[in-house]
Amino acid sequence: IKLQEAATKILGLEFKEIKPTLIYPYKKAIHDTKYVTIATNSTSGCKFWTKEGWQELINYLSYKGYRVINVSLEENPFDNCEQIINHDISGTMALIDHSEFFIGLGSGVSWLAWALGKQVVMINNFANEDHEFECIRIVNKDVCNGCWNNPNFKFDKSWNWCPIWKDTPRHFECQKSITAQSVVSELESHGLID
Repeated sequence: IKLQEAATKILGLEFKEIKPTLIYPYKKAIHDTKYVTIATNSTSGCKFWTKEGWQELINYLSYKGYRVINVSLEENPFDNCEQIINHDISGTMALIDHSEFFIGLGSGVSWLAWALGKQVVMINNFANEDHEFECIRIVNKDVCNGCWNNPNFKFDKSWNWCPIWKDTPRHFECQKSITAQSVVSELESHGLID
């Protein structure tokens, strides 16, 4: 079931997806150029995408004339990408809110972008496509995927949690198999990039 649906199931209520209304002080755009926000980090290894994939995607966006701003709290050194310095949540919200669109993982920052009404492109093959919220999902059904929602597996909170392929060459293949080109194709097909 969707994450939001869990509470309604427990309480015996009918499910209806609710998007919160967020209020923050910075309503004016911070930058005067078109830019895209990304978040390259999450709280579990199974959610991460490859550094090479991020770099190729960032290079493409930069080539297309976008500034790329990484709003992850953790610093990741990427070429053609700015890392936020001020980690104040209001400033992060303003950056996301005024960006053209947001690209992230199955993480809290993606939920924040969605709550702000931003078009979210989510690189998420470890969970089922209907697990979070309505967004552009980048998946690869030709490899192992969706373990997060499989009731046969219990998440053990370890960084390397991969219930089927841990410590094999296929470890985290769900996320590793997604290519930058597949993300670019979705951006183009949804009209986010010309």
